[in-house]
Amino acid sequence: MHLMYLHNTNTKTAFVDVKIDTDSNITTTITVSEILPSTKTITTFKLPEYNTGKLEFQYFHDHAALASVVALKQNPVVDLSAVVGVHGVAFGAEAGFDTSSGSFTKYNAGLGLKKHEYEVSVVLGHASSIVPIPIDEKQASSAVAEITRKFSTNENIFTVGAAYELDPLTTVKARLNNSGKLRHCFSTSWMLQFDDEGFCSVMIAELHH
Repeated sequence: MHLMYLHNTNTKTAFVDVKIDTDSNITTTITVSEILPSTKTITTFKLPEYNTGKLEFQYFHDHAALASVVALKQNPVVDLSAVVGVHGVAFGAEAGFDTSSGSFTKYNAGLGLKKHEYEVSVVLGHASSIVPIPIDEKQASSAVAEITRKFSTNENIFTVGAAYELDPLTTVKARLNNSGKLRHCFSTSWMLQFDDEGFCSVMIAELHH
């Protein structure tokens, strides 16, 4: 069974969604918009498994966004993420904290620069740091370099890749890392129109190795 309720005022919107499955589990989601300007609050809980509930808070701005999720239990896990961007430059970060153990479950940060001719991004995290650098995106060919460092094993992986557009419907891609592992992909698509009534068929083929 699925029940929904929507309530609107001049400034706020509340939405209640209740689902009951065949095992008599009741999942309820309550969404309230504009408690504060540009915000949304989402509460989810499940009965009888009340420890699976969570509370989510979201804030959106033209150049920034913030989200936080808290598990509804005695020692919750708290997740927080934020991003700020303007004029092709963006910075984002996320973190997760387990209050029961007093330790971080994750912590990542990223910086991105996007221009008309190129795009560069750097991502640093608790598991690895990655620097993908795509170039020449406006042309039929493109290249990418990626550096990955796994802090847990002190392992560095360097990968280079390239893509070439043979025609508007066919693209060849390849990636090679410093351990000698090569991956390549050939993808193509065709569209065939058989008559003037618009009847046509589309076939897409993609080969990986």
